[in-house]
Amino acid sequence: FKQKTAYEISLGLVGSEMCIRDRYEELFSIDTMDSATKANMWRVVNDGVMGGVSNSAMMPPSPNSPGFSRFAGTVRLENNGGFASVRRALPNSDASAYKGVYVKCKAAMKERDEKKQFLLLAKDAECSRNFGTNFKSAFTVKSADDWEVKLFPFEKCFKKGERMGRPIERGPINVKEVTELGLMILRGEEAQVGKFGLDVEEVGFYV
Repeated sequence: FKQKTAYEISLGLVGSEMCIRDRYEELFSIDTMDSATKANMWRVVNDGVMGGVSNSAMMPPSPNSPGFSRFAGTVRLENNGGFASVRRALPNSDASAYKGVYVKCKAAMKERDEKKQFLLLAKDAECSRNFGTNFKSAFTVKSADDWEVKLFPFEKCFKKGERMGRPIERGPINVKEVTELGLMILRGEEAQVGKFGLDVEEVGFYV
């Protein structure tokens, strides 16, 4: 992983609850989202798997937005749909040396995206063997002008697994076998529906 040294306080959310106020000493990036090659490593998983018609993609950098990618699309409710996501495979990454996951991001559009709630997804090897299971931690972004480093500590944000939004009986995420990270937007409040955008500069682990 690419290493950076820094210090920051950030907030992560679980559901609608504050996850923890945490700090980092070093960042170890998995992806710096500054190229089409990196953006294309994030595969799309939308509600079409259930008959919905929402759309999304991890859009690569452009001349007007160099140096970062954009998770963007439209959440639609037809056919009982209502979610869009992108996923990044991490074949059995041992993350036991790290405190958690970080995402350096900002809202793509003022007001519209500053009101939306996004989700960070994580899977371990057991989740990957059982279709539809994962860990989710919700977050918001304050601004379309300033980058934020959102922190998601393993011990607080990935304690309870779920399948299709329903709790499952199992322990916390196995940090020795992290297999996937993802970004999602899900139906809920009225502001969640329609076009969205989340600018992403880096994703990785932190200590």
